[in-house]
Amino acid sequence: MTVYDLLSRVREDERHDQLMKPVNVLAQHFPGVFTGPYEGRPGEELDIVERELGHIQRISDELAEIADGLPELALAAEEERRRRRGRLVLLGLLATVVVVILVVQGIL
Repeated sequence: MTVYDLLSRVREDERHDQLMKPVNVLAQHFPGVFTGPYEGRPGEELDIVERELGHIQRISDELAEIADGLPELALAAEEERRRRRGRLVLLGLLATVVVVILVVQGIL
C-alpha cells in the first residue's frame, strides 16, 4: 500500500487536502518516492504522512539556508586564493632580489 493508497482510503477532509498538495508536488519532482509499502498501524496514515512531510520541509529549509550561504563561501574562498597568491608573489620577489644581490656581489 503506497502513500497514495493511504490517502485515498482516508476520508476526504481538510487535512487530507492539505497533505495531498505537497505529496503531489514531491511525486512530480521525485517519481517513485511514494511507491513503497505502508508499514504503520491503521489509523495513523495521515499522522505519518504529515510527519514525513515535516521532515522534508525541514530538510528543504536547511538546504535553502546552505544555498543562501554559498555566495559568501565562494567570496571567502576567492579572497583566500588571492591572499595565498599574493604571498607567493612576495616570496618570488624576495627570492629574485636575493639572487640579484648575490649576482651583483659576485657570489653567484
